[in-house]
Amino acid sequence: IYDSTGKRKGKDYARWNDVYDTLRGKYGKRSSAFDPTIKAPTADQKAMYVAAPIYHNNQIFGVLTTVKSTIDLKPFVLEQKQQINQYAIYLFLISLLFGAGASYVVSRGTNKLVRYTTALSRGENVVAPKIRQVEFAELSKAIEKLRVDLEGREYVEEYINTMAHELRTPITGIKVTAENLLMPMDDEQKERFIHNILDANNKMDLLVNRLLNLSRIERRDQLENIEKVNVKDIIKDVVQSPSRKGNIALRSIELYYDIERDFSIKVEKILVEQALGNILDNAIDFTPVGSTIAIKVSESNTHVNIQVFDQGQGIPEHARRQLFRRFFSSSRPDTGKRGNGLGLRFVKKIMSLHGGQVSLNNRFMEDGAVATLKFPIKV
Repeated sequence: IYDSTGKRKGKDYARWNDVYDTLRGKYGKRSSAFDPTIKAPTADQKAMYVAAPIYHNNQIFGVLTTVKSTIDLKPFVLEQKQQINQYAIYLFLISLLFGAGASYVVSRGTNKLVRYTTALSRGENVVAPKIRQVEFAELSKAIEKLRVDLEGREYVEEYINTMAHELRTPITGIKVTAENLLMPMDDEQKERFIHNILDANNKMDLLVNRLLNLSRIERRDQLENIEKVNVKDIIKDVVQSPSRKGNIALRSIELYYDIERDFSIKVEKILVEQALGNILDNAIDFTPVGSTIAIKVSESNTHVNIQVFDQGQGIPEHARRQLFRRFFSSSRPDTGKRGNGLGLRFVKKIMSLHGGQVSLNNRFMEDGAVATLKFPIKV
């Protein structure tokens, strides 16, 4: 009875799905040709028909059908398709970034563990890395605990073996000397043998004390009493120490400060004084009487360097790789005696605790060696 286009008025649509279903109280819709004369319409020639019931006295007595050509919907469909494509691209990029971030976080933790375990396999003294991922952090802690346990067992075994080996010589000397004292001899010979026993006893006492100090310092993994101290004051205290004043008096000490101000560093003072003292004692032992020992202090953007130059014979080629090995020692040029071989090992551990470095090399184009203590500058 009504058609907005005026083309379908008076025609019977009772059998079409949209009208047929709606008259029976169902949802009426269909997709057919927009032009009824077209028998095989293409997608662009179709239209969507949606019907709604017309009520009178609560009864359906008619149908109102709305028609929309698919060609009219095409711009909307294309627009929605473009938006969906954009959303898909955004989602892909977000997923890519998230995946890259997750991969970076995971690989960062694994790379730290790989570097840590590789360093351990080379026998390096490294600190366990700090990892935020719970799983890798637990693995890192487990590896560190295993390392500490194994090192503890190996350390005790090595400690006992080396201590027994080093004590054997003075103990044997005391035994032989004591046996000689049982034989008839004059007072001068007895006094000489007694001095030999006392000398061997002093060596054992010094060795045991050095071993105990080294043992304590090697089991530490961090500094304890950190304070800000002036570099010049540290050098002054070490040089003027009563324990080495007599030996220094036989040689001249020259100090060079290649720094613009009184420089202070954050360190554990007692340990640094012990480290520098060991280096200076070595320089005294290997520098002939009447020669000069030079101490030079310089700075860079990141480090303070304390260098000790001696005028000895330098470092033999065979000794270079063993300088910091426990109990390795070279004979002193004036007496032919050897040290206990613990001093440089002690120095290396102290510098490691401070995040610094120690090196010992021959001087360039001059006789003697130079020892360098390299301390990081901490704000």
